[in-house]
Amino acid sequence: MHAHLDAGCDLVLACFPDVVDEAIVAVKGRPAVAPERIAALHGDVASTWDGLNDNPQRERFIARIAALHAAEGQAQA
Repeated sequence: MHAHLDAGCDLVLACFPDVVDEAIVAVKGRPAVAPERIAALHGDVASTWDGLNDNPQRERFIARIAALHAAEGQAQA
């Protein structure tokens, strides 16, 4: 965590519960990140459910996820 933050990362994701405590310790005493830097990380795919469904890339996203799921199933077989 410290290496990522020291390298200039604005955020470090703690995706697994076992690293949350380490992440909290790593950010203690560090200045807060400027809101405009965090806003730049916000995705622009869709701001509403209808917008997501109407996205022209939707079918491609679904196909890619399905392919990953199928590959995972083959790897476990």
